[in-house]
This record gives sequence, C-alpha cells and structure tokens, in this order.
Amino acid sequence: MGRRRTWTLLIVPDGESTVRQYRVSRPLVLLALGMIALLVLYAATQTYLFWLVAARARQVAPLQAKVLELEGSSQKLRDLGAQLDELKSFETQLRGALLTRFPDSLIEPAFQPDLVMRAGPAYRDAGMAPWTESEASFLRGMQENIFTPADLPTYPPLRGYVTRTFQRSEDRVGSQHLGIDIAAHAGTPVVAAASGLVVFADWTYLYGYLAVIVHRSGYISVYGHNEVLLVSLRQRVEQGEPIALLGSSGRSSAPHLHFEVWRAGEPIDPLSLLVRG
Repeated sequence: MGRRRTWTLLIVPDGESTVRQYRVSRPLVLLALGMIALLVLYAATQTYLFWLVAARARQVAPLQAKVLELEGSSQKLRDLGAQLDELKSFETQLRGALLTRFPDSLIEPAFQPDLVMRAGPAYRDAGMAPWTESEASFLRGMQENIFTPADLPTYPPLRGYVTRTFQRSEDRVGSQHLGIDIAAHAGTPVVAAASGLVVFADWTYLYGYLAVIVHRSGYISVYGHNEVLLVSLRQRVEQGEPIALLGSSGRSSAPHLHFEVWRAGEPIDPLSLLVRG
C-alpha cells in the first residue's frame, strides 16, 4: 500500500504544553493555495477595474463640457448659415437696386468706363444732368487734344506695393485683370494720377467705393475698393490731389487700390504710364 502524501500542521498555544497536530492531505493544501491565489488575482483585477472606471469617470465632466461646447459651436454655425442666407438675399436685392440706378458697366466685371463719357442713354438714365459750360469746355479740350503733362496719368496714385499686375487674356475672361492692385495700410491717401474731372464717385457692387476721373489727354483713370471717397461727382481735381482713403470695400479681401487706365475704350497697363518713384 503506497504512502499517503500528507502534511502535518503543528499548533503550539502560548502557555500550554499540549501540542495540537492536524494532518492535511497535499492535494487539499494545493487546492486551498490555488483558491487563495485566485482570490488574490480576483481582488487585484477588481481593484484595477475600479481605478480604471474611476479614471474614466474623471474624464466624463470634461467630455460633457466639450460636447456642450460643440453643440454651441454647431448652433453658431447654423446661425451664421442663416445670416449668410440673409446677406445673399440682401446682396441680390442690392444688386438689383444698383442695376436700376447705375450703368451695367459700373457694376459688372466687364468694366467699360469710357461709356460715362459718351453721355449715352444708360448714363443719362442714372440721373446725370447736362454738362455745365465749364465741363463742356473741359470736354471740348479733350476732343481738340489740348492738354498738359499734368493731364497724363503718370503720377502714382498710391505709395505701396504692386501685388497684382495688368493681365489681359482674350481666351479666358476670368483670368483678365485690366489694371493693377497696389497694397498699403488702410487709410493711406489715394491721389489723382492726373488732373481731370470726376465723372463717377459712388459705391458699386464689384469695386466698392469707386472714383472715375476723365482727363483732357483722353485717358480715364479708375480707383476702386476705397474706404472713403474725398471727391464728388463733377468735381475738378489736380494731379496728386487726394481723392480717397485706401480701404477694402466691394469684392476685396484686404486693403488695396485697384487702379485702371483706359483710352478710346481700351484698357492700358498703368505701369507703362506711371513714373517710377
């Protein structure tokens, strides 16, 4: 008969001479130790899960705040969308009003400033009264080709940096840029490139606050995107005289002057005329 594998457990109480003995089989001891190990592992796992849940719980409040912030941002976006729709509707109404008040050439990208000198039906319908004797004399001087160097648009209208040059493409209308853009600080004075007569000074959809000056030399100069106009319709100006303050009105993303020069119905590169300062 084989020898049983047992463990003897001795217990000696304090103050007693009697020793108590307990015999425990080895498999039972191993089972007990295994259960204790499982209990320890279970307790450790529960402790880890508790701290993990607690850590997640601490993140709930910031996440809730973030959700509320995103909901607020979403509401703001919806409000901005509604405002944008209102602005588009207002733009459509304003564009219609402008088209009934001003010539189409002063509103559409295909700008033809020489039309204002022809006193055609569209310009007369815009409310332009007949020329005065002084203005008629000025215009006769144009027709007779009598002018001085001050009547040539050679004076730089703005001291700044040319950010876009003249570009005329017969193939791609959208790529045309029939003038130059000059950037400078907002509020910088814009001056007349030559002496002449103001034939347009008002707001347009494309160029914002726009001034158009006709010169005895036959040239016409155009000044767009101004913040403030310092001249009025039919005012006589001298070369170098301030006519506006630089801005970003109309369809513009930053303060700059859109400057064009026309003659005989054709746009001319302003840089070919301006005296380099």
